[in-house]
Amino acid sequence: MELITKITGFIFDKKPGRGLLLFGLAIVLIVILMAIFAPFIAPYDPTKTTEDSFAPPSKEHPMGTNRLGQDVFSRIVWGSRVVLYVVFIATMLSMSIGVPLGLISGYHGGKIDRALSVVMDSIYAFPALILAIVIAVVLGPSPVNTAIAISFVYVPTYFRMVRGQTLSLKGQLFVEAAKALGAKNREIMFKYILPNLAPTVLVVFTLSVADAILTEAGLSFLGLS
Repeated sequence: MELITKITGFIFDKKPGRGLLLFGLAIVLIVILMAIFAPFIAPYDPTKTTEDSFAPPSKEHPMGTNRLGQDVFSRIVWGSRVVLYVVFIATMLSMSIGVPLGLISGYHGGKIDRALSVVMDSIYAFPALILAIVIAVVLGPSPVNTAIAISFVYVPTYFRMVRGQTLSLKGQLFVEAAKALGAKNREIMFKYILPNLAPTVLVVFTLSVADAILTEAGLSFLGLS
């Protein structure tokens, strides 16, 4: 309850910039609700074709139709559901892989750190969209495969951020105190260091979601989603 109170207090605090934050949250909430209630909001089947191609916006078709006579508004509503599904899986996968690897690499150092850093830097050297296209082509077109391809691209982002933060935190007094009390390495990493990384991980998560949407749009345009 205390955490919820802090979050709501931060959001609704009357400080400069809070209005823009609320506006952004409202847009995100509308898109999420639109995706959840797509069957009730979309007036037509998004895949149904008609002879009424390139129709202008009207009462029947609020955003007109495309060259196949499909209702554009219905396709946007249903498309938002697919996009959020793919992006949510992709970002959760990349975070679930990148964060633990970054913790292990930054905390233990040595050969493990060097090996993981080389692998992640090699992945990071490729343009995100091109790498996602290659993986999507290998796996085949499907929402799940698209999510896997996108998640592979963003693992190094979480890894590098968590590794850097862990390197700076593992020398702090609270970590040394935990070691002195007999805490195991696993306990120190996930009980003491990881909670201190949560705010930064959350920021990276929100940024990667926005970037993943653009990547998914590119894959969808190429017919790989």
